[in-house]
Amino acid sequence: MTDIVIKSDDTPAQPKPVEEQDIKETLRKADEYTKLKAENDKLEAELLRQQDLKARMSLGGRGENIPMDKTPEQKAKEEASELLKPYGVV
Repeated sequence: MTDIVIKSDDTPAQPKPVEEQDIKETLRKADEYTKLKAENDKLEAELLRQQDLKARMSLGGRGENIPMDKTPEQKAKEEASELLKPYGVV
């Protein structure tokens, strides 16, 4: 009689080593994503500004209820005048 030998390959598969090219490609994609996100944010802000202007124009000068954007200097001056008003300094 012949002996039957059954062999099995139980060695775990070695993970593929991370190659330098894969890392560079991942970093390149991350940079592209960051650039696209920044550009998208700029375009979104411009679109909102245009929509705001169209809304103000459609009111035809009756936009007193719409607050105009003020610069930080203007806001500071108004706040200072409100604080100094009780003391008679304008």
